[in-house]
Amino acid sequence: MSTEETKALSSQQIESFAERGVLKLDLGVSADFLNNIVEQVQPLYEPSHQQNPLLATRVQDAWKQLDSVRQLAVHAKVLTALEQLLGRKPLPFQTLNFPVGTSQYPHSDSIHFNTVPAGYMVGVWVALEDIDADNGPLIYYPGSHKLPYYSMQDLGLEPGYPQYQA
Repeated sequence: MSTEETKALSSQQIESFAERGVLKLDLGVSADFLNNIVEQVQPLYEPSHQQNPLLATRVQDAWKQLDSVRQLAVHAKVLTALEQLLGRKPLPFQTLNFPVGTSQYPHSDSIHFNTVPAGYMVGVWVALEDIDADNGPLIYYPGSHKLPYYSMQDLGLEPGYPQYQA
């Protein structure tokens, strides 16, 4: 297999990512594979989610419990693309699963965790349901990856989501 065959991204995709900081990638996984993840994660949600499905809830690190989530988190096409974009081997370290499109406000992940040196943390979002503008799409501001990085300490904030939201 040639080097070109093992690459996930075209030069145009790499240039677009460098400029915009966002990239859409078709992993070619089946709907059955994604539906299986949704089904397997469901019992891990807090009981309060059953009473109010729109309640903000999440399951962190389901990839440590469920092989299906792990398979998606370490999907070869994702890791190959990240290696092309970053010029170094990616290290998956966290998964977050939500029962429905989230109601998270726009935020910077790098305020909570980052890399040393800064700039190598990349979020990968996989929709496990059909998404449109009305049901919880990912919100991203093109070019925002070029803004300075700030920590909670830089902003004088204590750790915790409520203060961050204020």
